[in-house]
Amino acid sequence: MPYLYSFRRCPYAMRARMALIFCDIQCEVREVLLSHKPQSLLDTSPKGTVPVLVLDSDEVIEESYDIMLWAFSKRSDLSLHFDESADASKMIHDLDFIFKKRLDDYKYSNGRGLPVSFQEPKECLDFFQKWNSCLAKSTYLRKEVLTQVDLAVFPFVRQFVRVDESYFKSLPFSRLQSWYNKLLHSDLFQKAMQKYQIWTEQSDEKYWLI
Repeated sequence: MPYLYSFRRCPYAMRARMALIFCDIQCEVREVLLSHKPQSLLDTSPKGTVPVLVLDSDEVIEESYDIMLWAFSKRSDLSLHFDESADASKMIHDLDFIFKKRLDDYKYSNGRGLPVSFQEPKECLDFFQKWNSCLAKSTYLRKEVLTQVDLAVFPFVRQFVRVDESYFKSLPFSRLQSWYNKLLHSDLFQKAMQKYQIWTEQSDEKYWLI
């Protein structure tokens, strides 16, 4: 069976777990502490971040979105839930390389010398406006059905919300807020957030994602 090095609260690990569960792919979960990374994780992936998926062929997939792509590639019957368009790819690129940086600026504003009252993360809100407009055209960000794009975006919207939930609720993006709440309370997310014992090289018991 494949095994996944994961950290429950990491948004990258969240989206990888959600994709694996959605695609009904059984794998072992190795929940690790990022403050005490097991040597086997570092040997497998020297960058030392999660998630890392090790396949039964010993192939290693080190990036969360690549794990998602791999999961969907195993389920041709779920092709309706996969968007391979250029627009979808750009949305993911902008999320990972632009939105995430702006989100970190918002999350850690005080630690970066910005005022504690920093409450107008304009570039994050520009993304929210775009996503809210997408949801005016379809039930989910790309289609009438959930796709990998929704799973990739959701954990980072969640990070934004957790900074100041009342602020998020006050924003004029009702479709995005409804989309967020739907995924937040979904069985898929609840399964993805299951708690596991911390894994070490000495662990005898195995834990399964699904």
